[in-house]
Amino acid sequence: LVNSDPWSATSNPFGNQSEVTFTGDLVVPAGMHLYVSNMTLRFAPNAKLIVQRGGKANFLNTKLTSLLCTDLRWPGIRVEGNTANPYQDNNPNLPIGQEQAWLVLSGNSIVENARYGVWCAREFESDNPDPAYYGGVVRASNSRFINCLRGVQVEHYHRFDANNPQTGTELPNRSQFLGCHFETNAAWPSGTPGWMAFVDDIRGVKFTSCSFENSAPQLFPPDETGGGIFMFNSITWVDGNNNPTSTYFRNLRFGVLNSSGIYHPVRVAKMHFENNVIGIADMGSTYVNYSQNTFDVADQ
Repeated sequence: LVNSDPWSATSNPFGNQSEVTFTGDLVVPAGMHLYVSNMTLRFAPNAKLIVQRGGKANFLNTKLTSLLCTDLRWPGIRVEGNTANPYQDNNPNLPIGQEQAWLVLSGNSIVENARYGVWCAREFESDNPDPAYYGGVVRASNSRFINCLRGVQVEHYHRFDANNPQTGTELPNRSQFLGCHFETNAAWPSGTPGWMAFVDDIRGVKFTSCSFENSAPQLFPPDETGGGIFMFNSITWVDGNNNPTSTYFRNLRFGVLNSSGIYHPVRVAKMHFENNVIGIADMGSTYVNYSQNTFDVADQ
């Protein structure tokens, strides 16, 4: 059902309905650009949104969610890449089917009630990725990830300059998040909140002016309120601002857990940590920059 014509609440292939349910996978194949605005897309418990290599999906003010019940989670979005292709800019000399997939979320788009909100990988089966399919790109701005067991996961890919490959200089990953809100706001009959963002073996993923929150901590044991960002063997930049109401980690088990080791200059700056069990935990990393953050600890 995927085509290159834009979908909107008043013009789409489903009878011009603003809300559509998918009982099977919605696949965006190589060479296709799916653009959706002002709609709600619901997915059955075994249905995924898959953006294949060389495909692109762009969502504006669109909700991607489960059918009805939060315990019947849908798998979420998979953005497939090509681990062997080090150019996330998509080299025109490559066949389209070997390029990286792109996902763009903007304009208050919502990814809700998923096992993995967005996973930049190809999934063989539940939680079992194909190691040849890393490198997909997710660009999210002013969007929300709500009640996902894991919000976003970006991992195991290294990008280099397509114009100067001889330099061998690694460049920042193209995936980034700007003004996004990650939230848990309801108790779940099955599954406990995991990491809202999970970054593994990646350089230069950016979280700029984002917020991470469990807004219903009273519904969970203290050690099961979820975590903000987990970084492993990665360079991740988390930059807030001077406004504690817009860039924060709140009511979480961990705000940030950094286990990136040596020579990975992680940065967490101008973020506001409020009522977390642990604000920042660093597992022996070096060259890190934790600066201009504020910490508000509840009276115990």
